[in-house]
Amino acid sequence: MEGGEEDTLRIINLVSKLSSTMRKEISRELKRVGLKSVDFAVLKTLSRGGVTPNKLADRFGLTKPAITYTVDRLEAHGLVRRERNTSDRRRVVVTLTKKGRRVLARAEHLYLHSLQKRLGALNQQELVTLEHTLEKLINLFLTDKEHPRVNRAYS
Repeated sequence: MEGGEEDTLRIINLVSKLSSTMRKEISRELKRVGLKSVDFAVLKTLSRGGVTPNKLADRFGLTKPAITYTVDRLEAHGLVRRERNTSDRRRVVVTLTKKGRRVLARAEHLYLHSLQKRLGALNQQELVTLEHTLEKLINLFLTDKEHPRVNRAYS
């Protein structure tokens, strides 16, 4: 195997390991407030306004039964509620409750604190280099149809 291929495999393995490790860390933090990763993602989405269950399913690549189960569970805990769409009474919109906002805020705090603690081991130059390198990698893998290019100035 050529040096370039070995370097590529090593980088792929490191990125994969980082992704897996971060997901586990985030899951641990979310568990402290009784959330799963999908719960956090749904609550975060709903914090920007009500969404239909179908749109939630599409956004997260879940089946309709899976999003129904998730919304049912979140509703049972008082974090979300289903409401009839005011313009089309046949449609249901899922919205965040006050309790859901409080739990989301706590989850975000734990999540960010955990990541800041880890990234705090890097100096400012390392953080800047990491940010630029990650942006570059993301842009190399994205196609224009999938997502617009990442640009720090607009993040």
